[in-house]
Amino acid sequence: MSDLVEVAGPAGMMFVPAWRVNPVAFTPEEQAEIRCRTFTGEQVAELSAEQVIETLAAARRIRAHTDAIEAHALARLDQLRGQDRYVADEAALELRVSRHTAA
Repeated sequence: MSDLVEVAGPAGMMFVPAWRVNPVAFTPEEQAEIRCRTFTGEQVAELSAEQVIETLAAARRIRAHTDAIEAHALARLDQLRGQDRYVADEAALELRVSRHTAA
């Protein structure tokens, strides 16, 4: 019987035979972001002070990346709508923010 290795994938954590796993080198920052995306409140409550700092930094990087994607998506929507004056209204409704913030 083969040894099983725990791996993270798009569907979550799974166990795969060790011979099927291709090692992928993640930076410490990438590892922290992967863990941060899967944490529950109970898991965060068990972290050490150092791990909490690492998690805060990872959460900030994830948020910055998400904000950048949102900004690109808003610009693309504006382009697709021909810079219609109601784009900000449409986006504000979806994002649950003010028209001014969406604009």
